Amino acid sequence: MRQSIEKVVQAFDLPMKDFTLILKNFYKENKAYSGRWARDMNYEDAKYLYEKSSAVILTESTNDIAKYNALRFIKIGLSEEKNFRETFEKSMVILLYVLLHNNGILRNEAIHFLSAMSFEVVCTSDSWTKKNTKKQIENKEYFYPILIDFYFALQSIDHKYEEANKENLEYSDLTKKEFMPYSWDTKDKYLKALRRGMEELEGPHFEKMMLEFGYIKEADLQF
Repeated sequence: MRQSIEKVVQAFDLPMKDFTLILKNFYKENKAYSGRWARDMNYEDAKYLYEKSSAVILTESTNDIAKYNALRFIKIGLSEEKNFRETFEKSMVILLYVLLHNNGILRNEAIHFLSAMSFEVVCTSDSWTKKNTKKQIENKEYFYPILIDFYFALQSIDHKYEEANKENLEYSDLTKKEFMPYSWDTKDKYLKALRRGMEELEGPHFEKMMLEFGYIKEADLQF
């Protein structure tokens, strides 16, 4: 698989359409599902894929096409549990960096990356049909506090950005009392991205986790 990964990494600078063909070939060769998971990927390959992709994303001088292609590729290795756990906090840094990028295509892809990560957290932390295993409980206690802190970081950045730029924002962008506008009602590109990120995480299960870990009280629940 290492050669297949390297072939994709070398193609990061290609136009999106050409890169997509190379990515599709990678899926076929390695039985990756829907461009997101490669269940048989071992730790070393997943780590290599992540390191190569994250370096491209976080390097300021990298062109936006390469960053976008790397964001698409980095999701594939998330299913390797050890690598996913080791890189989880770094992935939060990547998400913050890209959500505030001036390129809208990158901001949009960051939402897909966040969706893939939050889905993998649920897969590794919850059993749904039976009692959680010791490993699942450990994963829940590790992943959810980081994910919840990330949610509140987005909220804090949103408030600070709004306060610093309120004279240039439209009324539909502004928080009214305790109500933050939905992303689809927001015209400012950065507030829209931040709010899409929060909305990606919100829901009954996420609020249940915030309650379980003491971030909110039962009276605060909206669902």
